[in-house]
Amino acid sequence: DRPDPPRALRLSEASGTSLSLSWDPGFNGGLPQHFLLRAEGPDAPPPPAALVTSGFSLMLSGLQPDTPYDVTVRARNARGDSAPARLRALTS
Repeated sequence: DRPDPPRALRLSEASGTSLSLSWDPGFNGGLPQHFLLRAEGPDAPPPPAALVTSGFSLMLSGLQPDTPYDVTVRARNARGDSAPARLRALTS
């Protein structure tokens, strides 16, 4: 089966150009899973999705200061992607 969405997506820290995020994994569908993170801001094209192959946290860097970002995290296994977990976060 495809994995369940990540749970409890949260902002750990925000700076002018980065966001530190963490989450709890959902059920992996019985297969190894990894996570894809994306942050989309209002003015710039989104950076490429970040891939997390171990652990449940990541710092997204290279962002614009004082900007709201819509962050999505999806779990992925050999059967496909989960629905996204979503969070709106603001760089400082």
